[in-house]
Amino acid sequence: MKDLSDQYILHLFIHFNIGMPYDNISPGIYIFDLTEHLREKLQIIKRHLNYENARFSFYSSLAIQSLIGDLLAELPEESWDLVTKNHRILEVLNYVEMNVGRELNNQILANRARLATNAFTRLFTEEIGVSPQKYVKRKRIDKACILLHHSNMSIDEVAVKTGFADRYHFSRIFKQLTSIAPAKYRKEYGIK
Repeated sequence: MKDLSDQYILHLFIHFNIGMPYDNISPGIYIFDLTEHLREKLQIIKRHLNYENARFSFYSSLAIQSLIGDLLAELPEESWDLVTKNHRILEVLNYVEMNVGRELNNQILANRARLATNAFTRLFTEEIGVSPQKYVKRKRIDKACILLHHSNMSIDEVAVKTGFADRYHFSRIFKQLTSIAPAKYRKEYGIK
C-alpha cells in the first residue's frame, strides 16, 4: 500500500497580506476543488518543505505566490467587499497597520481621520463593528502572533514591538484574545 504522506500535505499554513485596503475585507472560510494545476503547485511546495527547506528556493517561492493568486482569483466577487468604503476610516485602518507598535489612542486616530474624537469613535464603531481600541488590540495581537511564529524575539521584545507597556499586560491581552498564553503559542506554533 502506498504511503499517504507521498500523496498529501496534511497541514499547510501560508500567512500573507494582500495589502491595504484589501487586508480589511470581510473574513470567510472557502473550500476549493483540488485541480491538477493546484496539485502541481502543491507538489512543488511539498518537495521544497520535505527536502530543501533549509535554503531559499526562488522556484518554490513563485509556486507559493502562484498558488495564493490562483486561489484568490477563485473567490466569489462579493467576498472582496471592503469592511468599509469610508476613506477616513480606511486611512485610519492603514495607519494602525503601519504603526501597530506606537501609541494609538482614540485622539491620535481621530486626528488621522480629521474628526473630533467622539465623532470618530462613533463612525469607526459603526463602520467596523468594534470600537477603535478593540480593533487596535486585535491588530497588535495579530502582529504578535506573526512575530511569535516567525521570529526569535523574546516575549518581552514582542510586547514592546506590538505597543504593549510590558510583558504582563501583553500576556494578559494575548491570552484574553487567543485563549492561550504567548509562551505556549510559541511552543505549539513557532519555528521549530
